Amino acid sequence: MFRSLLTVASLYKYLKPKWADAMVRAGSIHVGTLNTYRELEAEDPERGDIGEGTRTLHSDDKPRVYNSTAELPPSLSGIECGKGGLATNGPNAIVIKNRVADAYVYCVTERFDAAVMGEFGGACVRIEEPSEFFEAVDGQFKNHLHELGRVLGNGTLDRCVYAERRENYHATTPVDTCFLKPPRYERQCEVRAIWRPAQLPIAPVSFECPAGARYCRRHA
Repeated sequence: MFRSLLTVASLYKYLKPKWADAMVRAGSIHVGTLNTYRELEAEDPERGDIGEGTRTLHSDDKPRVYNSTAELPPSLSGIECGKGGLATNGPNAIVIKNRVADAYVYCVTERFDAAVMGEFGGACVRIEEPSEFFEAVDGQFKNHLHELGRVLGNGTLDRCVYAERRENYHATTPVDTCFLKPPRYERQCEVRAIWRPAQLPIAPVSFECPAGARYCRRHA
C-alpha cells in the first residue's frame, strides 16, 4: 500500500542534466536509503544527514513527579508508577533514543529554487500529478524488488517537518521520525517518499518507470 498525505499540483526533482533527461525520457528512478544519506554528510552536507531517521526524547528540565501511570507521556508506555510514584530531575533523567534501522527514500521538493538546484546537480524535472506519478513508481518499485527476490513494505509520501531532533517527551513534533529534519535544511522544502523494507539490510535501487515518465517535464 502507498499513501500520499499531501495534495499539490506539482513537485520538483533536482538532478544532473543527463539524469534529468533520463527521467523525462524513460522514467529513470534512483531510490536511496536512510543509511546512504547518513554516510553522505561528511562529503556532501546538503544531501547527507547523519541524523536521518533519528529522534531523542528527554524528561522535563525541572524536577517533576508522576503520581500515576496515567500522567506519563506516551513515549513511556509500558512503564507503571508504583505507590511511591516516579520522579525525574532534569532533562537527562530519562533519555530515549529512537533510530529507524533503515528505509528506502526518494526525495523531491514542492518549491523550485534555482540556488538549491545548483547544489543538487544543476537541472530540474517538474512532476505533474504527483499522486499518480508516485503510484506508478510504487508499483514499478515493487515489481523490480520482486524480481530480485525481495519484498517492499508500505510507502508514504509527505512533507518533511523541520524541527530539532532532541525534544521534551511531553512536546514531541507530531510526525513520523523519517520525515523529521533539522531547521538548517528548511530551504530545501523537501517532500519525500519513504518505504519501510520488509527485510534488512537494504541498498539504493535504480530502475526505469515508463508509466511515471508521462508525468515528468524538464523544468530547468
